Amino acid sequence: DTTVTGTAYTSTGDDENALRVDGAAVTLDGITVDKRAGATSNTEDGDFYGMNAALLATNGATVTIKNATVNSSAQNGNGVFSYGADTTVNISDSTITTSADNSGGIQTTGGGTTNAENLTVTTSGNSSAAIRSDRGGGTVNVTGGSYTSNGYNSPAVYSTAAITVKNAKLTANNSESLVIEGKNSITLENCTVTGNM
Repeated sequence: DTTVTGTAYTSTGDDENALRVDGAAVTLDGITVDKRAGATSNTEDGDFYGMNAALLATNGATVTIKNATVNSSAQNGNGVFSYGADTTVNISDSTITTSADNSGGIQTTGGGTTNAENLTVTTSGNSSAAIRSDRGGGTVNVTGGSYTSNGYNSPAVYSTAAITVKNAKLTANNSESLVIEGKNSITLENCTVTGNM
């Protein structure tokens, strides 16, 4: 359990996070997280459990992130990943950029929770939704900000969870704008939504 200000975290290793918070209560202010390289050995582990993500919160961690810059150019390099039923990520006033395939902006799985406020999220890879969830779902609350996906099969919001978005701009430049899989939901309030199949 700690508070960290202005620190940089970098990874170029295979199957490795640049920063992983495991079971701790942590506040991160003004940090930079850069997942520059590193191959993924199993895309399902990356999609479902956060392997190779830039920042992974897991095992009941509570992570509060503000004024952060998160960049990922590795495949399966999701930007900020919340995994597990007792895990919560609170992130605000931050920028997340991913460029490779299977690399969402904010990703929530396994019953985790993500609360995002005033983010600028841009993804460029295929299968890289800006707001993303996967196996096990969870709860995602987004307020304000701009979420843009540029790759194919990369909606602005991909839901296998309960996702609520308010007062945000959602843009998918090469995909449906919104996708819901199974018995899940997306709730929109006062949003601008654009898709391009």
